[in-house]
Amino acid sequence: MLSRFRGEYYRCPSCKYILAKEDAKISGFDSEHSLRCVRCPKCAKVITRSPDGGGIRDVITGAGYLAAGGLLSYLLFPFINIYGLQLGSFVSLYGSLKMLLRPGR
Repeated sequence: MLSRFRGEYYRCPSCKYILAKEDAKISGFDSEHSLRCVRCPKCAKVITRSPDGGGIRDVITGAGYLAAGGLLSYLLFPFINIYGLQLGSFVSLYGSLKMLLRPGR
């Protein structure tokens, strides 16, 4: 019977408690959607991490930051020399880390 409602419920892996997605409370704090999780109300174990973020959206955002960093390096180098390169490299580093570290599950 639960196979009909596959995308609408969370199931706890330890106590097998079934929780509707609309009743789930997201705990943790919002640090780029990395530390948010859904906890089981019965046993307090983590059911899933980062329920709203992740996946292709983080990869596309990271690629945008990577391209913007390269463009900033190219455009700002003639005007503010080494600082333009630093700014561009930091932005592109942030984009590449965003793409690689937590792309979601």
